[in-house]
Amino acid sequence: MDLTKQIKGLVLASHLDYVGIAPLDRFSQAPPGHRPTDLLPGARSVIAIGIRMARGALLVQQRALENPELRHIALGYRWAAYGLLNRHFLDPTALKVARLLEKEGYIAIPNVSSGADNTARIYESAASFSNKHAAVAAGLGEFGWLTLCLTPDAGPRVRFTSIITTAELCPDPMYSGPRLCDIDKCRQLGGGRGGIVEALKDVMDSIKSQETQRRRLHSFSRFIEAKRKAGENVPEELNAAYRVAQDEIRATTERVEELRTSIGRRLKTLPAPRRCPPRQGN
Repeated sequence: MDLTKQIKGLVLASHLDYVGIAPLDRFSQAPPGHRPTDLLPGARSVIAIGIRMARGALLVQQRALENPELRHIALGYRWAAYGLLNRHFLDPTALKVARLLEKEGYIAIPNVSSGADNTARIYESAASFSNKHAAVAAGLGEFGWLTLCLTPDAGPRVRFTSIITTAELCPDPMYSGPRLCDIDKCRQLGGGRGGIVEALKDVMDSIKSQETQRRRLHSFSRFIEAKRKAGENVPEELNAAYRVAQDEIRATTERVEELRTSIGRRLKTLPAPRRCPPRQGN
């Protein structure tokens, strides 16, 4: 059997919904250090694979945003539509594809799916390779206004990862169907700085700031504790910096909660999401 067909058959048999092949020339505009050949010299193809999120998990997330008293149920979304898909479907399937390619005499690198390991927080720079760019380059969808890959049947509600390989596989055409992102409607829902789209951006920016502030506070805390254990006086400047870091985290946390509450109110005014049509086989 043709190797491209073997790979696609393996991916779909692993309960994933999307698989596409991109040639290297579609990554010519990627920034240095994040191109396929930067990770794997001699790379010839990139395989993008994806899985659709469960609608029930998305509903849980929407309810958590709508009602602050139900914020705790968001864990169901974070696992069923994030961790579970990444750890137990995307990453194992990417490894299977890489092993198949290497049995055929090629080299393959399975890229990590987003959020697969908390140790990723160690790195402040961008991810080594963009899975959503790989998905677009492999013809699985197109970029929307928020730079997410939109698929014809599930929109942005898909998780992706990718495999870089030295095998020259048969590429899929870029998506050329009807426009998937209605930018005017997206802006209308956003409604300026106070709208849903901008509020979501603000939430993500605030959460990133929160992570940085927490690491800074942790560093202060360890240094102060070490001083005290050594019987040394803690400089007042350090204590003052520690209090400032605490205040910054408190203010950012309050900001995130305000934004989430605002998003929840706006979500209640939107119509229910339409049911996605069943995916057609490749």
